[in-house]
Amino acid sequence: METRSVKRENEQKQKRQKEQLSLGRKKCAKSFLQEQKQISKHEAKKAQKPT
Repeated sequence: METRSVKRENEQKQKRQKEQLSLGRKKCAKSFLQEQKQISKHEAKKAQKPT
C-alpha cells in the first residue's frame, strides 16, 4: 500500500519523464530536419557530377 508522499513522488517522476521525452522529441525533430537539409545538399552535388 502506497503512502501519499510516495504516490506524489511517483507522479512527479512521471511528469518529469514526460517533459524529458517531449524535449527529446523536439531535439530529434530539429536534428532530423538538419540532416535532411544536409542529405538534400549532398544529393544535389551528386546530381551535378556526371557519373
